[in-house]
Amino acid sequence: MAVELTRPRTAVACAGTQISGVNGARRYPRQVDLRTVRYSERPECWDQAGDLFADVWPEYNVHGEVVASHWGRLFEEFPQWQFALLGEDEQVLARGHSIPVAWDGTDAGLGPGIDATITGGFALRSAGREPTTLAALSAEVPLRHRSRGLAPAVLNAMSALASQGGFTELIAPVRPNLKERYPTIAIEHYAHWSRPDGQPFDPLDAGA
Repeated sequence: MAVELTRPRTAVACAGTQISGVNGARRYPRQVDLRTVRYSERPECWDQAGDLFADVWPEYNVHGEVVASHWGRLFEEFPQWQFALLGEDEQVLARGHSIPVAWDGTDAGLGPGIDATITGGFALRSAGREPTTLAALSAEVPLRHRSRGLAPAVLNAMSALASQGGFTELIAPVRPNLKERYPTIAIEHYAHWSRPDGQPFDPLDAGA
């Protein structure tokens, strides 16, 4: 998935900048003021979060060798592209992870998924080449903070950081909806799964 940033997003900026007016769902009707803080500026926010984010990834997602071997290095080599959203009381509410990559603007150039995206970003840096695009790797909202409009806030923050970094596009390898319910099915097959009548498989359809 690719998003073109036709103008700088100013709702979310670097550490300390306020985002006003993130609307909550019906359970959270009041507006929430958020701040975006980069890991490079406030790494202690990750320590303070403790195990808050332990439930954000489906079990089948935490065993990928490629992502596992590169994830920790994001904080060492790309700390300015990892960030958290803080609430009014400095509580960590959500996090985002991203990596600069080279993308030629074509569908084929997007690559097959997150493994290729993350390894491509590290290879680009090792080769000393300039990135052209920011790639989203994850938007993490803990279960206790969901249904508050935080997911779009994370994406808006990531878009703003991309604009500040001089990038005009934000791309993202996206996991198919509810893939975690079918962990043994290859993602390539799941993405094109069809019902016996030829219609696309809908995991939300109780009769599927």
